[in-house]
Amino acid sequence: MGKNYFISYKYHDNQVHALHGNSQTTVRSYVDELINHLKLSPEQHRYRGEYDGEDLNHLEESTIEKKLRDKLFHTSLTLIFISPGMKTPYLAEKDQWIPWEVSYSLRNPTREDYTSGSNALLGIVLPDVHGQYTYFINSSTCSCGKMTYVS
Repeated sequence: MGKNYFISYKYHDNQVHALHGNSQTTVRSYVDELINHLKLSPEQHRYRGEYDGEDLNHLEESTIEKKLRDKLFHTSLTLIFISPGMKTPYLAEKDQWIPWEVSYSLRNPTREDYTSGSNALLGIVLPDVHGQYTYFINSSTCSCGKMTYVS
């Protein structure tokens, strides 16, 4: 895994399988679990995304975008936590943060004399509240072959 990474996810999505029997599990719970696991080797991995409690909702869109650009600029890997409620229905993709974060991760932005390379992307499909992945893959409509499920 890259030394500096960013996680793109829907913070309040609670349509995910409970972690450790906690009925209040959200996608942020999975993010915290991964961050805590990777903290065991902090010299190798550094999280550059927002921390729990770092609420950006009160800021203007342009300010949020600038903060996210700053965080993403120094990363080499973007993890996308895919969850059942990650997309807001009836809201254009251009008005949602996850598509923007993925798009920006693939760019090669330049600041002063340094160009940041595009990030590697890794999608992680989280289980739904029933521990299933059918919301993401339906074998009757998918011709993707074998999927590997890790629990």
